[in-house]
Amino acid sequence: HQDNRDNPMNPSQGNVIIFRLDAFGGLLKGNRAYTKYDLDLRQYVTPIKGVTVAGRVNAGFISAWKDEYDQFETILFEKFYLGGSKTVRGFRWYSISPLDSEGNKNGGKYEFVTGPEISTPLSEKSKIWLTGFIDYGAIGENRLNITRSSYGFQIDWITPMGPLSFIWAWPIKSEKGDDLQRFEFSLGASF
Repeated sequence: HQDNRDNPMNPSQGNVIIFRLDAFGGLLKGNRAYTKYDLDLRQYVTPIKGVTVAGRVNAGFISAWKDEYDQFETILFEKFYLGGSKTVRGFRWYSISPLDSEGNKNGGKYEFVTGPEISTPLSEKSKIWLTGFIDYGAIGENRLNITRSSYGFQIDWITPMGPLSFIWAWPIKSEKGDDLQRFEFSLGASF
């Protein structure tokens, strides 16, 4: 984990690099043995006063996952899912996923999320910012074959309780049957 942002709540300069490795089973035994890798990169720059441009890339994969583990996925959510304010806004949380043979979402072994943001303060005194964004995500069981994208804007307000986000998003790429969410309220940082 490396965090060089000038302000963790509302960064204008710096970057964040987070590498996460979760190993299950192996020497610890258990009824499943696999490894989950996740890399999150975020960069923030302020090319002109009052305008911050941010970019992110998040990629992950799971190795040694066996099909028989999928029976536990409906309650454990150990695989990757997209949708919601942390991945592809404009789609409901965990709604973008490969389907099992019965049509149930069962997560993916691969994920990729990226997108730019541009933000400017509406009121620095009240700590309110306006942000425009484009999100792109890909997920899949054996390759990144399910893709979705969206665009929108959000209003972020840093309160004593923590950051509040009001998000409006519209799909750029969606499929029939997708669970869209044009408005979302979020407590906590979204990017």
